[in-house]
Amino acid sequence: QEGRLRFFNRALVEIFGYGEAALADPAFDPAVLVDESRRDLFRRLITDPGAEETDESLEEIAGVRADGARVILDVRRTWIGYRGAPACEMILIDVTEQRRLRDQAMSGERLRALGEMASGVAHDFNNLLGTILARAQFLQHRTEDPELARGLAIIEKAAVDGGETVRRIQDFSRVRKDRDFSRVDLDTVVEDILEMTRSAWEDDARRKGKRIEVQRDLGGPSAVDGNVHELREELMNLVLNAVDAIEGEGRLLVTTRVGEDGVRVSLADSGAGMSPEVRRRLFDPFFSTKGVEGTGLGMSIVYGIVTRHGGTIDVESEPGEGTVFHLAFPPATGTGEAPQTGFDPVRLSGTGHVLVVDDEPGIRDLLADILESAGYTVTRAPDGETAVALLADIAPDLVLTDLGMPGLTGWDVSLEVGKRRPGTPVLLLTGWGAALDPEETARHGVSRTLQKPFTMNGILEAVGDLLDDDAGRRAA
Repeated sequence: QEGRLRFFNRALVEIFGYGEAALADPAFDPAVLVDESRRDLFRRLITDPGAEETDESLEEIAGVRADGARVILDVRRTWIGYRGAPACEMILIDVTEQRRLRDQAMSGERLRALGEMASGVAHDFNNLLGTILARAQFLQHRTEDPELARGLAIIEKAAVDGGETVRRIQDFSRVRKDRDFSRVDLDTVVEDILEMTRSAWEDDARRKGKRIEVQRDLGGPSAVDGNVHELREELMNLVLNAVDAIEGEGRLLVTTRVGEDGVRVSLADSGAGMSPEVRRRLFDPFFSTKGVEGTGLGMSIVYGIVTRHGGTIDVESEPGEGTVFHLAFPPATGTGEAPQTGFDPVRLSGTGHVLVVDDEPGIRDLLADILESAGYTVTRAPDGETAVALLADIAPDLVLTDLGMPGLTGWDVSLEVGKRRPGTPVLLLTGWGAALDPEETARHGVSRTLQKPFTMNGILEAVGDLLDDDAGRRAA
């Protein structure tokens, strides 16, 4: 009842790092073994036999070691008689590792659920992105207005990055080891992102009563080996977070510097800053300070992208003092250029009859427009049943079909093409965001597959290649 530590074992010394002499000192306050927010409760529980734990539980509370490090404790309490007087017997169990494993398992379950959800929506989402992407490319080809073309190019890049994001969210449920890297100029990526986010830090900010000045200080060509879509997504997350953190008037400065050890990118904002606790958990999956408006995935995605690129990310922030993110990447070693978007004039001309099968009118019409603009004759079918019926009257040189359709699927259409028009190549589009089994595609007679969101170039290249191959086989 005096609140003194009368007896302790060796485990207490090892867990908390206090010497035996310090623990045995009558002036030692046992409450310092737990987090400051629980110390008053702790003192009450070890001095008052009638104290209850109804308001606050002592299960799995934060313990504090002598060096300030935190451990997770499971606390058990009972009252006993000790040398003729009542005493509180308390057992402190270090469950830090068990808690870590439990949290890891829970996180893994949430990531698995996320992966399943992403797989379910990927088809529809990729259909939308495919329409946006290829239509933007198609319109770029048809316009001579440079300002309109620049806006369409931004839409194109955003749609391409959106498709990469869908695939990356699906990858949360499995380990990703691929490194589809090429040479990327980070200065160009920064310029792209500031243009793509302009509406957020300019128009949307004004509507919310903000005035944000965005500055850039780019140090010249800054080549790294990387995936340009991922690098754009990473910087976009950081820019949008900075915009959210700024209230009233503020500033965002993006800096790049090149040195012998690689490329450094810094984003400094004059926003609200972060507490030490928020900084500590910043990159944890599903941790968010935005309540229902946040998914808690943005910064964990940023961390994953930086790590996959062999880089590092550091954060400087204090409440009310703004935030600075420092990213560092190894210098480029490869010579391959980043994949380019836009229309490839090489494939502007083609001949042949293509049967286009897709249950989405926007995708179907877009595919037909692209192919017809390149010189192909196109017959459109809104579903698999219609396509199979048409095969009785037409002899297409190639069938381009979606995979996921109600009724007859793309697999079914391909099998029917093999029966009714043997030798006709089939190009299969899939919006499921994952590579199909080569054995399954061969078994169904599919000549080639193409993932959504597709590009205008991708469609024309695939169709041209298949028709060229088919013509070569017939000539032989």
